[in-house]
Amino acid sequence: MASTQRQYPPAKPARILWCGASLALFLLASCTASLAPPTGDLRLDLVHVDPKVRIDAAFDAAFEKRTDLAAILVENLTDRDGAVRMFNVIALRELSGREFGYKPHGTEPEREKAVARWREWIRETTPPQTGARKTP
Repeated sequence: MASTQRQYPPAKPARILWCGASLALFLLASCTASLAPPTGDLRLDLVHVDPKVRIDAAFDAAFEKRTDLAAILVENLTDRDGAVRMFNVIALRELSGREFGYKPHGTEPEREKAVARWREWIRETTPPQTGARKTP
């Protein structure tokens, strides 16, 4: 009885090289992380150039119950990186217990409406700054 297993021709070196080069270019292009290390200051790390640092900072802000960083977390809901948006909304939910219908991978108009609701919440819950100097 003859074998029905399909036989593929051996790969040519040029094809292997092309595939390897394509994979290397893809990985290089998809790597958005910078070499800049985190600063250790959550306020600065939430706006860091590296998305991974921004994600870690959002996680830490929620873990440390840093409600003073809520305004920055809300602004990060407009980040171009979907993962940054996702971790920031999770941090906000943990800190506030609120939802406001934000979906990190929703359409831009849907996200904008929800961000407006988050910004309104920030305005309502943030006490006015004291100690501001009045000009004579």
